[in-house]
Amino acid sequence: MKIYAPNGTGWIAAVIGIAGFILAIVAMFATVPPLTLAIARRFHESAQAKCEQFYLLSLQDAEHVGFSPGHDVQYYDGDSCWDVGFLRLETDRLNYYGDRAAFSLSASQVQEVSVDNHEVLVWKFPWVRISWQQTADSGPQIFRLQMRDATTMKDLRRRTESMAAELEDWRHERKGASTASNLLGLPPLLDDIPQPAGGLPQEGFVSVFVAGLAIGFSSLIAERLTDNKYLHWAIVIAIILLVGFASLGLRRLLARMGSQDH
Repeated sequence: MKIYAPNGTGWIAAVIGIAGFILAIVAMFATVPPLTLAIARRFHESAQAKCEQFYLLSLQDAEHVGFSPGHDVQYYDGDSCWDVGFLRLETDRLNYYGDRAAFSLSASQVQEVSVDNHEVLVWKFPWVRISWQQTADSGPQIFRLQMRDATTMKDLRRRTESMAAELEDWRHERKGASTASNLLGLPPLLDDIPQPAGGLPQEGFVSVFVAGLAIGFSSLIAERLTDNKYLHWAIVIAIILLVGFASLGLRRLLARMGSQDH
């Protein structure tokens, strides 16, 4: 049996093609969560320095979180968080200091704290979901918090559940207690912020990028063993997808970095 098969039927070419497909799936499962979490973590230092300078206080002990108003997850330039900032739980108030917004709530204004899961392909990214109301007579509003310093999916869930439990305990302990004045305002509502722009979600970009990378390299290897035109087209398509989505992802990442630095 020939190793080189001009008609594309060589058994080694077939094995490599199948292995490439399996490699793409394995690579996606292995790298999408850590890459997605790494992108979230990388803004911690720059965001903290910017917020500390703006609000004139230390946020060293505050939680690095993402904030989004509304019930459903939406995407803003590829990121599922509308704002990134820091959450500090004081004795009588829950304070958020962000890049785009700041707010404060008393325990009596927080009605419910729970953990929601945002499903992306086969992964479940947990959020802290907070229901709140301005006064006892006003309707409930919702916002969500994403823990941004997790290193693994297990760590993300642990941090999310721990924050939800801490907030719920604080809500019960401090409900009805006297509070200091609210100097930061209330959480922005979904109607108060610009409508999210369309675009590939950050997690989706990472998935396609990794899968395209694996398929592209496996096709290049298979091409060395065959001059089958279908494999040539596979290479072209893989490279187009890879370059296209890489450019899209880098553009959105640089835009996000630019917004953090200004």
